Amino acid sequence: MGNGKKIAPPGWHLPDLKEWEKFQSDLDSAAFGKILPDGSSGFNIEFGGGYSIDQVFFGLQTSAYFWLATPVEEGASWGFFVYSDLKMMGLESYNPEQGYSVRLFKDK
Repeated sequence: MGNGKKIAPPGWHLPDLKEWEKFQSDLDSAAFGKILPDGSSGFNIEFGGGYSIDQVFFGLQTSAYFWLATPVEEGASWGFFVYSDLKMMGLESYNPEQGYSVRLFKDK
């Protein structure tokens, strides 16, 4: 997983771990409802699932995974996950060979 600078158009960037932590904390305790389509955050999540290193799609319509620009260590990168069925979201390290979505943040 690279730093994401090459995928973003001018004025946008792949967020790092600190930006995702701030985004999540700014949503407060009602965070899950705020990221759904028509939620107050404007995030409007789509549950696109992921693609495993075993070349299998999983979690379509029940989960979403997004890469962050912050590496954890060699062979692992940070990701943000959301599970619709569990109404849960958070940060986790993942194998960078997995296929996940990206969500760009607007430059400040």
